Amino acid sequence: MAISFAALPLATTIPQLAVTLVPLSVGSAAINSVPVAYVADLCSPEERALALSLVRTAGDVGFLLGASAGGVLAGLSSIEMTMHTSGGFLGVVMCLFAMRYGFNMR
Repeated sequence: MAISFAALPLATTIPQLAVTLVPLSVGSAAINSVPVAYVADLCSPEERALALSLVRTAGDVGFLLGASAGGVLAGLSSIEMTMHTSGGFLGVVMCLFAMRYGFNMR
């Protein structure tokens, strides 16, 4: 997904755009549902509602901060640089998560 996001500004034709957006769409669907399922599996039934509300709140705060940071970066440089930076940041975060949790699954 990070590669698709970083490659998005490089697409110059409709077929290139479609090839770039398909993995991005699949990744977006996973990003929306996987953390909720992961938190639901980790928490006890008594803590589940609080944990899911924290996941939702963290997503909303991240959306606001990410959009604000992207707007500032696009204003200082270009939209292409912003997309490449966002893709790189997403790739780093995904690798850190995989190193911390992905190889430790039960």
